[in-house]
Amino acid sequence: MTLCARHRGLCVTATVAAALGGLAATAAPLLQRWLIDAALAGRDGTLRNLCFAGLLGTVGVAFGGSVWRRRAAQELSLRIEHELRTELFAAVLRSGPRHEGLPTPRQAATRAVADLPPITSLLGMGPLLLGNLVLVVGMSVAMLVLSPGLTAVAAGLGLGLWAVSRRARDRILPAATQVQRRVAELVSAVRSVIAGARVVKSFGREAEQQERLVEAARRLQAAQLDRARLTSRFEPTLQALPTLGQLALLALGGWLAVHQRLSVGTYLAFASYLGQLIAPVRMMSRLVSVGQQARAGAIRVFQVLDAGGLDDAVTSAGSVARPVRTPDGGPPGVRFTAVAFAHGGTPVLRHFSLNVAAGETVALVGPPGAGKSTVARLLVRLHDVQEGRVLVGGRDVRELDVRALRSAVGLVPEDHVVFADTVRANISYSRPGATDEEVRAAARAARADEFVRALPQGYDTVLGERGGSLSGGQRQRLGLARVLCGNPSVLVLDDATSAVDPALEAEVNDALRREFAGRTVILIARRRATIRLADRIVVLEEGRVRDSGTHEELLGRCGVYRRLFAPDSATGGGARSPCAEEPALAPPAPAMTPAPLPRATEQLGFLGLLRRYRGPLAACAALVATDAVAGLGVPLLVRRAIDGGVRHMDFGAVAAATLFGLGIVLADWAVNVVQVRLAATTGERLMLDIRTRLYRHLQALGLDYYEREAAGATLSRVTTEPDLLAGFLQTGLVSVTVSALTVLGVGGSLLIIDAELAWVVLPAFPLLVAATIVFRRRIVPLHRRSRQDLTAVNAYLEENAAGAEAVLLAGREEVNTRRFTELSAVFRHGRARAQRLVALYFPLVQLVTDLAAIVILATGLHRMAAGTLSTGVLVAFLLFLNLLFSPVQQLSQLFDSYQQAAVGMRRMRDFLGTPVSVRSPARPVPVGRLRGDIVLDDVRFAFPGTATEVLAGVTLRITAGETVAVVGASGAGKSTLVKLIARLYEVTGGRILVDGVDVRSYDVSAYRRRLGSVPQEPYFFEGSVRDAIGFAADGATQRAVERAAEAVGLDAVIAALPGGYAHRVEEGGTNLSLSRRQLLALARARLADPDILLLDEATSASDAKAGLGGAAPDGGTRRTTVIVTHRPAVAARADRIVVLDRGVVAEDGTHQELLARDGLYAAMWRVDRTSPGIAPVSGRGGTSAE
Repeated sequence: MTLCARHRGLCVTATVAAALGGLAATAAPLLQRWLIDAALAGRDGTLRNLCFAGLLGTVGVAFGGSVWRRRAAQELSLRIEHELRTELFAAVLRSGPRHEGLPTPRQAATRAVADLPPITSLLGMGPLLLGNLVLVVGMSVAMLVLSPGLTAVAAGLGLGLWAVSRRARDRILPAATQVQRRVAELVSAVRSVIAGARVVKSFGREAEQQERLVEAARRLQAAQLDRARLTSRFEPTLQALPTLGQLALLALGGWLAVHQRLSVGTYLAFASYLGQLIAPVRMMSRLVSVGQQARAGAIRVFQVLDAGGLDDAVTSAGSVARPVRTPDGGPPGVRFTAVAFAHGGTPVLRHFSLNVAAGETVALVGPPGAGKSTVARLLVRLHDVQEGRVLVGGRDVRELDVRALRSAVGLVPEDHVVFADTVRANISYSRPGATDEEVRAAARAARADEFVRALPQGYDTVLGERGGSLSGGQRQRLGLARVLCGNPSVLVLDDATSAVDPALEAEVNDALRREFAGRTVILIARRRATIRLADRIVVLEEGRVRDSGTHEELLGRCGVYRRLFAPDSATGGGARSPCAEEPALAPPAPAMTPAPLPRATEQLGFLGLLRRYRGPLAACAALVATDAVAGLGVPLLVRRAIDGGVRHMDFGAVAAATLFGLGIVLADWAVNVVQVRLAATTGERLMLDIRTRLYRHLQALGLDYYEREAAGATLSRVTTEPDLLAGFLQTGLVSVTVSALTVLGVGGSLLIIDAELAWVVLPAFPLLVAATIVFRRRIVPLHRRSRQDLTAVNAYLEENAAGAEAVLLAGREEVNTRRFTELSAVFRHGRARAQRLVALYFPLVQLVTDLAAIVILATGLHRMAAGTLSTGVLVAFLLFLNLLFSPVQQLSQLFDSYQQAAVGMRRMRDFLGTPVSVRSPARPVPVGRLRGDIVLDDVRFAFPGTATEVLAGVTLRITAGETVAVVGASGAGKSTLVKLIARLYEVTGGRILVDGVDVRSYDVSAYRRRLGSVPQEPYFFEGSVRDAIGFAADGATQRAVERAAEAVGLDAVIAALPGGYAHRVEEGGTNLSLSRRQLLALARARLADPDILLLDEATSASDAKAGLGGAAPDGGTRRTTVIVTHRPAVAARADRIVVLDRGVVAEDGTHQELLARDGLYAAMWRVDRTSPGIAPVSGRGGTSAE
């Protein structure tokens, strides 16, 4: 109601228009009553002409009222939908820095996609319900004046409808809530599969994830069928009650008419009124389902809207918003005082105190889980301290304006987000008004300018969502440039160069030394090159400061620091990864070729679906046809009762007609019960079929599709479009069919009863056909466009949900909300244009119908006077025309739903036609245990649509059991090489052989199951730690999972988590640090018991020793291992080192051989090993940790 109150003008317009329409509908039967009674009594023709003029006036008022009611109602619905959607978008961003128990950004986005449609559907029906209410009230007053006895029949009908509706509401609400919950679960599952596409494909788990989605769809199907079962108990009763009321009216009215206490005109008025109740009652029966679903959705939506974030907490605490600055304009100092913080019940920081002087550079180091990243997040208020204080410039951060704080404190997080926009827009993300020179200066400082200028359109190159075509190092440098462009006075770098090579890192660090001047800097460091930038190093362990000092001081006295940064003595050769030598954790896999995923390119269309389900659909059609025929019985029985009973004063004929009608109603009620259940069962089976096809194709698509297409657009095609079709099949298709059959049945009945009078109506049909053709030509393009606009809205929503924290850190809440509001407004305006056509077309159909009724009444009265037409036939004709009006009203409500479903079907068909880039052959070579011989023969690769080759003729042989490290500059093609070996991409030239077989000859999923892949940015599905590790192997035991964790040094970390292996992992692993996620990914690959291990910067965020323990070779002869790394210390321990440079193999040999060659690798080694001591930036002394 509050939302409606914002639009009082539209509400008043819709209310007044609905009231006028209701009053006009009330007046028309009264005028018809007078005309018939006057004709039977032979009264003056002047009054008759006035009555006809009055009827024309009511038709005009009804037409105008219907047009304005529809326009106002739809505009009101669209505006409220727009406001709710934009408020939910703001809530998505607000839920980024959330308290425990509040929805995550992705959960909030799910509710925007899944729960808004039923709410807006109900809002669109609101003014029509109001008009029906006015109609019912007006009819009640008129009936009470005409006949109190017959009014009692109508009152009893009303009470019966109210009682059944209330009972239905109480029983159906829990089922509707469960449906909404299942819809949200399905959307969330699809979203996670899209986000985790690489890990799914890397481990060959497509079939399992498809089954997971299908199982979620089955749960939704079960909930829908449960709701349909409950609906079948009430909807047929609600539809039968008006007909029972008409039969009661026929019996009592016939008795009164036989005893000359009721005129035929009065009976017609009453019958018309009850006939007009059919449309409101059908809507009420639909409202029982839609209303409860909307209520359940509204509860879930307002749970998100009412959940406060940290920014709300600032306001509610009454704190004063203050800017971040110092009196002299210099950088502020940073102080943590006795800070305590726990996440999910796990203490992260314990009495943590640290003072960073203004202009000082401090490095924080420590093992995984020490709390380093948490310090950074507390500083920018992505979390709030639970005890103690965080001060910037001497002020508690909770007293500062949060956007000013984040503008002054620039955090480069360990997770780098690239948005679907130009490079320029990504760099200037926190300063949309930055000049081109400022953008280029930030890129140069981050050493990103060179690779950006090499892109096809340079700084104007549009990057795909998540920056899939960029290397990890390139994404990191863009993230660093983004923060530098914001020109913060405090700079916090959370391992900001972990994915770049040592030589480039040295260049970046040289540039950063200049950028640090005049800034307070906190470095979260895991590499020697980073700690060299610091004036002082602070060691954290278990959430406390253990020591502080220079590199030499800490090496001499701090055991934690020595374990992290003591010099290595790597000489290379003969080593293996920990995954190479361990015994298998699961039984050896036999030669296998999994059943291929069913064909994903099968065409989707209505005709094909109809053929597949022709049996159940034929049964549904027969039941619907029976229902439509039964609906024609009352007018025919009325004609029989009047002509055979009332005219001859024979109540027996009236009673016989009534009893016969009662039998029809009871039979029709049973037919409707069966029909509702059968239609729901058939519709849900059909929807499961459609969803299965979509999920099948979703899993078959290559990784290039996910890197190219926006996740939100894909999510919309796989969830929103099927939901629109499901909504039409569940609530609209049957109503449309009944309405269409009723129109045909009424037309046939009119011709049978009196062909001459029926021909009076026929001239209206060419007009309606012409109007329909014009209407369809105009409306279909608008619906197609609106679906595209909605896809853009959902894509932007999904992108911001995935990067909510990056949005907050850049202070982009208002900018992005404005952009989202613009996208939503474009969708709203497009829908409004379509609704204006709907608001004109369907009232026009009603106008033609009403005018036809006036013509029939005039013609019928003339023929009655001439003695060629009986009163019963005329009354039956008028009642049949009322039946014509009811289907038109139903069609007006459902046509829009049909158009959206049709466009959705077309878009789903287009999605199923998307080419699959990596396919299994028709007769794949069986995949058993692989020896691990890998040969790359003149391998070339370029991304689709680009001419630049990422790999330009790579020839390389890796023997079975060998460990090869692949190194090179960022963007040299290292990650691409690993993806090609895993067949995540398909080579564009040359070939890759594994055990002498072209990898394209293997079944793609069976082949990938023999690989263990660890990407730079690991992804995890929501579940427990045990689930996260066990993803890689079917039926892994608890002991097997524990051994995998122990093998990579993760067991101690897990033991510290609440619940241990049962500890909850959020979608994407966002509640774990990147270093923990990487160790978790190593354990997952370890559990897969692979024959070939592919590590793509698998420990870039881990502290030095942890990284070596997780990825460095250490003995054994069985597994072939390919390690992509920027750490020479890791590469040095491999059997061979391959140096890639601009897509070709520049060097190949052992560590010692490459050092002796004094080429690219030797230069990288020297850069990494140059003076392990710390070179202070400015020679300033550091203050000690408190």
